[in-house]
Amino acid sequence: MPKSTPFPDIQVLLGDESAFARRTVRSMLEQCGIRQIIEASDGADALNDAFGQRQVSTIYAQANQYRVVLEAMSQYRSDPSRLARLYV
Repeated sequence: MPKSTPFPDIQVLLGDESAFARRTVRSMLEQCGIRQIIEASDGADALNDAFGQRQVSTIYAQANQYRVVLEAMSQYRSDPSRLARLYV
């Protein structure tokens, strides 16, 4: 029979500059049976992917380099309700 946790639906957001601290706290939470653990860096990455710019390629010519930048269309960046559609 699986061991039940006293907090079956709890979600935890971890945020710390130290990767060691995040791993330690995550391990302790998992030992308590908490499985829905999200790190703040995951959220920052999701926001950057959705609303930021990314260099995806560089085109090299004989005398110049051209950077290819990918970004979300302005219609998706201008409406704050789009945040509800992000998945972390």
